[in-house]
Amino acid sequence: MDSKWEDIKLGEILELITDYHSNGSYETLKENVELLDKKDFAIMIRTTNFEQNSFSENLKYISERSYSFLKKSIVYHGDIIMNKIANAGSVYFMPNLNYPVSLAMNLFLLRINKEKANQHFVFYYLKANESYVKQFAEGSVTKTITKNAVRNLIVKMPSIEIQDKIVTIIESLESKIDNLRRQNETLEAIAQTLFKHWFIDFEFPDADGKPYKSSGGGMWRSAIGDIPEGWHIGKLGDIGENIREGVKESDIRPDMSYIGLEHIPRKQIALDTWEQAVDVASNKFWFNKGNILFGKLRPYFHKVGVAFTSGVCSTDILVIDSKQETYFGFLLMLLSSEQFIYYVSLASEGTRMPRTSWEYMKDYPVVIPTLLVLEDFNELLKLLIKKMEVNIFQIQTLTKTRDALLPKLMSGQLRVKE
Repeated sequence: MDSKWEDIKLGEILELITDYHSNGSYETLKENVELLDKKDFAIMIRTTNFEQNSFSENLKYISERSYSFLKKSIVYHGDIIMNKIANAGSVYFMPNLNYPVSLAMNLFLLRINKEKANQHFVFYYLKANESYVKQFAEGSVTKTITKNAVRNLIVKMPSIEIQDKIVTIIESLESKIDNLRRQNETLEAIAQTLFKHWFIDFEFPDADGKPYKSSGGGMWRSAIGDIPEGWHIGKLGDIGENIREGVKESDIRPDMSYIGLEHIPRKQIALDTWEQAVDVASNKFWFNKGNILFGKLRPYFHKVGVAFTSGVCSTDILVIDSKQETYFGFLLMLLSSEQFIYYVSLASEGTRMPRTSWEYMKDYPVVIPTLLVLEDFNELLKLLIKKMEVNIFQIQTLTKTRDALLPKLMSGQLRVKE
């Protein structure tokens, strides 16, 4: 272990610990703060944003007046955020959103005195020792951690010089992970742009490589509007099918890959998360690598993407395959389009837990292109998907490396020179 690691109370290095309710009573907060769905002066950052790693979608906002009223819980880049109720003790690091941010309910904001400690180091330490932190959450039903308990948490601290070196090591791995994720975001944006350009604007390359519609390509009047010559009107069920291969709980092995709704990110066509089916209970559906998984529960959550492994999935997920390989790219982008998500969300059954079904989805009207156009688009999309797949497995390798190093570095077991 590196020399001079000391046990100190977290409160000794805190510049600030605060929460939403530090700004006043329930009555005054209710009078002065209104959560808004529409973009406004400041973001009200919530646990769900950190859990879903989503800082551009599913945001809540507050007015400038509310932001000023909540001046005791303004959030800055680099602050440590901790759940104080439900999953109490989980910690997150506030990214730079280049936007005013205020703290939502049920969270603590921890601001580190930078002269006493490296804020990244403290975050990594708390993250590596979340099980220790959560021991101080109290309550039989809903666990809660108090400010006093947080202040009294023991943190093992080396010198700031050692802290800085440890942070550099971890951040170098996280920087590579973030870069790969940004690459995938760019690849997804390209896929969406291509789909719109080809199949909505009808500007796919013609025989001479020119944009079809704007170069005078022939169109014909269909029942749903003008479409390119050679294209026809069909249904989703003409190009895709629902694979319902059930797997009994007794046949599920612990080493199988498992994907639940919680593993499928919103508005992302490349599924980058799965786990082993160690604790999986109840019957599931089998899926193969390359299948499209569609979250049928609350379809407006927009959870649809392609699997990069084979395994079992929740029965709240529809396993979909293209009827021909050539249809794959077109089918994937169609299922993940805003128009299709809107269509299935309108007619979902159930009030609290709305669900869609393949019986409804398969009748969705589709403008089906010529086989040549489908082949060309499929080749392009599969190149993008393959690059995403490579990036995802690199991310997983780097994440495992980071997670293996983190507890050893945070305990001093692994010297930074190593």
